[in-house]
Amino acid sequence: AIRALPENRRLIGLLGVTFAMNFLFFSYMPLVPVFARRYDVGPMLTGVLASGSGIGMMLGSLAVARLNPQRRGLVYVGGSFTAMIGVIAFAAMHVYPLALAMLVLVGASSAGFGSTQSALVMSVTSQEMRGRAMGLLSMTIGALPFGMLLLGLVTERTGPATAVMISSGTGIVFLVIWLIRYPEILDIR
Repeated sequence: AIRALPENRRLIGLLGVTFAMNFLFFSYMPLVPVFARRYDVGPMLTGVLASGSGIGMMLGSLAVARLNPQRRGLVYVGGSFTAMIGVIAFAAMHVYPLALAMLVLVGASSAGFGSTQSALVMSVTSQEMRGRAMGLLSMTIGALPFGMLLLGLVTERTGPATAVMISSGTGIVFLVIWLIRYPEILDIR
């Protein structure tokens, strides 16, 4: 599968976005309880805050399923960008209700990424390569623990808000560069 990878630019493009999202975006999730301390809330409201992105993901996934977009590559990339922008806004919030609302929006945005990811990988690979392509997808998803470790190290030095902003900001820059290199992923149906 890895030897065939250079021949499939759309697959490489998709895997790069998946890597960026797992390494630089989703790594914020374990820090949500740390942010909850900023709002001086108890365990119940901390749990509600932590569930905000999950609620948004569920609502966003339902919207994607209902709308059945024709350009799923655009939904995949657009959801990634808006989720990263949203998590930067979340990190800047100092008021609990606004932070919760932002996490719901972050989740809804990331649903564009999550609800199309596997289908896109399957659609850009031949039938005999699909199992291997899904294995490569799993490998890029496996970047998440490393992203969490790096984000934890940066948090130790800068604090959680700055660390999350740096991580997602880096993700946005990476996605821009990646899209310049692999623009064809935007047109995947």
